Amino acid sequence: MGVVSPLGRGLAATDAALREGRDCVSVVTAFDTSKCRSKTAGQVTSLPEPASKREARLHRASHMMIHAVREMLAGDPAFKPDAMIIGTTSGGMSFGEEFYRAQVSGKRLRNRAALVANYPPQKAPMDAMEAVGFRVPLQIIANACASGTNAIGHAFHLVHAGLKRRVLCGGYDAISEMVYVGFDSLQASTTEKVRPFDKARTGLVLGEGAALLALEDLESALERGAPILAEITGYGISTDNHHLTQPHPSGIGPEMAMRRALDDAGLTPDEVDYINAHGTATQFNDASEGAAIAKIFGARVPVSSTKAMMGHSLGAAGAIEAVFGVLAIRGGFLPPNINLNERDPAWDLDIVANTARDARVECVVSNSFGFGGTNASIVIEAARSETGVNRSGRIESPQPRRGAMIANIIGTGCVTPLGKSAGETARRLRAGERAPLTEVRNPESGRAFSVALVPPEFTAHLTREPRLRRASAISLLAAAAGTAAIADSGVQFSLEKKSRLAVVSGVSSGGVHYTRRFYEQIVKQGANAASPLLFPETVYNAPASHLAAMLGVDGATYTLVGDGTVGLQALEFGAQLIATGDADHVLVVTAEELDWILIEAHRAWGLVPSHVQGSEKICASRGVPLAEGAAAVLVSRDAGNAMVTFAGSRTHFSRAEAPAAMERAIAEIAHRGVPDGIVSGANGTWADAGIEHAITRHFPNAQPPLTPKRALGECLGSGALLQVVIALEELRRTGAKRALITAPGWNQQAAAAMIARTAF
Repeated sequence: MGVVSPLGRGLAATDAALREGRDCVSVVTAFDTSKCRSKTAGQVTSLPEPASKREARLHRASHMMIHAVREMLAGDPAFKPDAMIIGTTSGGMSFGEEFYRAQVSGKRLRNRAALVANYPPQKAPMDAMEAVGFRVPLQIIANACASGTNAIGHAFHLVHAGLKRRVLCGGYDAISEMVYVGFDSLQASTTEKVRPFDKARTGLVLGEGAALLALEDLESALERGAPILAEITGYGISTDNHHLTQPHPSGIGPEMAMRRALDDAGLTPDEVDYINAHGTATQFNDASEGAAIAKIFGARVPVSSTKAMMGHSLGAAGAIEAVFGVLAIRGGFLPPNINLNERDPAWDLDIVANTARDARVECVVSNSFGFGGTNASIVIEAARSETGVNRSGRIESPQPRRGAMIANIIGTGCVTPLGKSAGETARRLRAGERAPLTEVRNPESGRAFSVALVPPEFTAHLTREPRLRRASAISLLAAAAGTAAIADSGVQFSLEKKSRLAVVSGVSSGGVHYTRRFYEQIVKQGANAASPLLFPETVYNAPASHLAAMLGVDGATYTLVGDGTVGLQALEFGAQLIATGDADHVLVVTAEELDWILIEAHRAWGLVPSHVQGSEKICASRGVPLAEGAAAVLVSRDAGNAMVTFAGSRTHFSRAEAPAAMERAIAEIAHRGVPDGIVSGANGTWADAGIEHAITRHFPNAQPPLTPKRALGECLGSGALLQVVIALEELRRTGAKRALITAPGWNQQAAAAMIARTAF
């Protein structure tokens, strides 16, 4: 393990602070809080000095991740992961804030491209990988405050199912002004001490940090003599669909997550020794979680929230608190719930009040709950001896599965600037039509850009949905594509089937329009003017949450964040959920909306043409304009219209490495057969050369590829899945057997997949 948090840098410092019950919340110094109700936060103050000039230019979130991975390797230098799964909520948000403030002030930043490049959530984990020489596929889960626990839980299921042998997982988040003010605007932050489960609790304070855990299957760990610190034995996830920012008061969401985690581990509530509660100290959260814990465990199991010591570190919280759980097991103590004056009498709980307790701890449940009704719990147990078993009784170690991951597609849908269905979009592409362009103007500079927008009438029918009345365009687009995919499949989801339906959303920029508007209020009017109505829609998982509520999904809901490859990542993630037994059907949806600040960011990054205003049609001579759109596929355990096999994302750390990464991805998929057609992710940028070279090398006789982005525009996070949808439409039309999809990423990823038509 590796950890850095307000409690200290490293495992030893963290252990000492936990035992002491140290209050590490302090006055915020990173930005002005004079117009906020709250003035304090848990802040990381002990980051190591950067090892190079290059590291010094990175975001502080990267520095936290680099420390965590280096500490993990110091404990087990031989660990080499097959994959990396990380949870976060906001990535390098403070760099995005700096970029926006420069736009407002008219200041020309010399480092504007670096700010944009280091803003995306995948950048900090990539920096950590590069620092220690790892180069593995990366999944970024952005399920709000449950993200860190989701990352560990999904990694555990991949290992337990034999899909991976070693996974590096965890979470990170760094404090930023926008997120801090957001919680303050919701009146969720306190002006006092943080008092989880106290009768007089008044709210949370934010925190920050990073934690990584190295997961490995037992047989592999024993073979190489790895230091086994503890075992993850259970994982539960639920979605309660009550409200975007408030849990259901009955506690049904936390209850389902904890019961599913216990069932997954094969344990009864009586076998748990300690619960590390989510415990944010808000009225609603503690009431919901307290009710669920009391119902399942009564007052027998000790409970504490360590957020009283360090604040709520959002996407990092679940990972940091998992580390706390392992330290409790290995150290034989219960971390305290400090600042408790009087337990809320609404629930009969055994709160570990104010001071740590010595105890024999063999089984810990760690909870994380977030915006969007997403709930996650994991079970951590003491490592078994060489001859015995832990309380779960599991003694098997599954053999790694052979063969490629496969997604069976039974329905598709999309909404694009050229059509409100997959069929209409494909037909107009075949006719040679190009998306009409609309002028979007930067009101601060007057600069205009031409982009391809989805006509409002394509999603107008969804504005009557209760959960979508205030939703950003990205949620409307996702809902339009997702419901179309279900309709195309013909599946009628009964209550029983809905319990086995999961939603996986893939995004690149998320609800950027509301995010910009919310931060604009802070910059121009002050933090006290920030709108609590806008802030909930800024979270990456808002579209997935709205869609889950519309469909009545109470099981797994995930949001992945990435670059141009995230559509294939989300599709593979859906296939993983089916392979691990977490779902029978998965609705995979990707969507992207546009705002002028997003266009300016990609212009600074050199990924869109600098001057395209006045154009009537897309011209791909120097990159293509940005575009809106959404795509969706319904994936099933059963065979469907087509199946997709994945090469998986390939990591590269510079543009110079990108062609080789794409070549490796296509080489991996090439043995699946010669495609009848190719749907290329070429978008008129530097990425095209790598795609063309790899295709020519492996398929020298292939027909010229179909390049939808040259007609539709660059749809960012939705582009790769849109290519899958278009490829299937072409296979249906022509009767061809298979098609290759290539997806270049602009932030250190490259991916490819093969779609094969199986039935109609």
